[in-house]
Amino acid sequence: MPDEALTIDREEHQLDVGDVSLHFYTIRGADFVTLLEPGDGSDAGYWGSFPEVLNARTGASVVLYDRAGFGNSERVNTPHDMLQEAMWALEGLSQLGLDRRLILVGHSYGGWLVQLIASESSDAVAGLVLIDPGTTEYFGASEVAPHFQKRRAEAIQRILEVPREEWTNWHHAFLRELEADWGKRLSTMARANIPDGVPYCVITAGIPWLEETSEQWRAAHEHLAGSSPNGRLIVSERTGHMIPNEDPELVLQAVEATIERAKPN
Repeated sequence: MPDEALTIDREEHQLDVGDVSLHFYTIRGADFVTLLEPGDGSDAGYWGSFPEVLNARTGASVVLYDRAGFGNSERVNTPHDMLQEAMWALEGLSQLGLDRRLILVGHSYGGWLVQLIASESSDAVAGLVLIDPGTTEYFGASEVAPHFQKRRAEAIQRILEVPREEWTNWHHAFLRELEADWGKRLSTMARANIPDGVPYCVITAGIPWLEETSEQWRAAHEHLAGSSPNGRLIVSERTGHMIPNEDPELVLQAVEATIERAKPN
């Protein structure tokens, strides 16, 4: 990525969005607004210099933030609720005056979450880039559930093995995400739809990474991309799941292409 992009200054904002105070970072631009959502267990720092490069390449505004309990955002003790998380993000965008012509970019869990954000703000969304995203089709599949629940239990156990006096806000926040009510989460996401007419792309990992359920993961991405004439599938041939880190140029090109498709004819 070009070093000159690193000279672009981010604005920082601590915003009360209802039940929690979240820390937002913005790079002001023109026309479109790109919101970046990382995977579970990650804060805004996950994106590195990607936001600056994205702004330099597209001219769009870029918004990223720390979800509740992560980074510089306030910790909460309420059960994790995806709809609430989506509404907090949208309230922050509204307060920033950056809640129109949205290009929603999400990786993994973030790719699942931005589908809900899009569904809750259909008039404001101009496009989506879903990077190896979670999907309701995958998580709701009966053959996937035992494997996924095993991985989730192992992640929870790794946190619980850390002595409580050594816990940081990250441990509390990640455990809160992992212990979410999955029945409620699936029913919430089952009602979420990418708005009609909105262009989107699904970037899927070219290197399998989920062992027994990698085929179902890919099939869900293919189905999501093919469920609308506005969807496109991109295979990240050289990477596993961590596509934004391993091939950020591919993600940049996908965002650029989505912005072009979102422009009026």
